[in-house]
Amino acid sequence: MLKQEQWIILSGVMGLTAAAWVYTIYLTQRMVQPMEMRGGMMSMPWVPADFAVSLLMWVVMMVAMMLPYATPTLLIFAAMNQELKQHQRPYIRTGVFLAGYLLVWAGFGLFATLTDWGVAALSIPSIPGFLGLSLTGTGLYQFTAFKKHCLIQCRTPQESFQNQWRTSEPAALWMGIQQGVCCIGCCWMLMALLVILGMSNLLWMASIAILILMERVIPHSQWVRQGSGVLLSLLGIWLTVS
Repeated sequence: MLKQEQWIILSGVMGLTAAAWVYTIYLTQRMVQPMEMRGGMMSMPWVPADFAVSLLMWVVMMVAMMLPYATPTLLIFAAMNQELKQHQRPYIRTGVFLAGYLLVWAGFGLFATLTDWGVAALSIPSIPGFLGLSLTGTGLYQFTAFKKHCLIQCRTPQESFQNQWRTSEPAALWMGIQQGVCCIGCCWMLMALLVILGMSNLLWMASIAILILMERVIPHSQWVRQGSGVLLSLLGIWLTVS
């Protein structure tokens, strides 16, 4: 049963997620369409304005796609805080913990923007079979031990919290950063597909967001992880050989 603070957090997360999705759709419609696109990447050399637009899109998109993924962990963190309050012990604001996630997502957004820029400059998407190879690599990543480890850490953060809990805001921020890194470790290759497919592809964006959320919240999610790995690998192989 959710407590009052958890309901407040859940409502805030839902509102922020909705706003991020609306703004993401706005950016894809208003800012990407005027650019010359080829294979999901800009065919002309980037100017500083292109870099700024791409960075803004990546950061907002990361919030839209990843915040629902992090919500169960935020609620667990809030519940532990509530227990400390009831025992009149020092507690940490959940917003500080969330800030750690946001820093990681912003960092990944910057990395993705730089990668986007480099891929466009080298015309990598024009290499025959590149999309197929990327999909196959992403599918195989779903079976790696690192992916499994990160997903376990994201699904069951309680042990990590108990071992690392410190009643200070820097410690809460650091815990948020650590959880954010695990969050990225689960799905960075899925997110990287958007560099190839293009951030204007809302269907792929929504599909990836749904997949990573299913991996996080569905019981026995190994079937989701492994099943998606098989499908992505087969699709990649088909595109590569066809």
